[in-house]
Amino acid sequence: MLNKIAKYVAFTFTGIIALAILSCIWLSHEAPKAINAAKQRFHDVGAPMTLEEALPPAVHHNQNAAPIYLELKDFVENTADFKEANQLIEESIFGEDWNRDWGHIRRMDLNDAEWDSLKKRSRF
Repeated sequence: MLNKIAKYVAFTFTGIIALAILSCIWLSHEAPKAINAAKQRFHDVGAPMTLEEALPPAVHHNQNAAPIYLELKDFVENTADFKEANQLIEESIFGEDWNRDWGHIRRMDLNDAEWDSLKKRSRF
């Protein structure tokens, strides 16, 4: 009786393994067809298939304003008015702690009083 059960288990296990192997073979044969068909459908509707196709056309250097914006950014950030406005914004956001080193908060290295202060300021 035990020998008969062992044979059934062995045949069942062998059948499951054979079914898994056949499924893998079938999928490895069918998957490339499905992928190629999907690629063809994308290509038919004009979807870009490579990064080069997806990139926008290059802007001619006479029409490219990026260098001007970069110069303006450097100029504006180095003016005293910008620095003063930035300081006023930081003061209005952070209050009296605007010039404080916030590294300990990023590390969650707070003492009990600082946690309480944050809880009081929190809107949640």
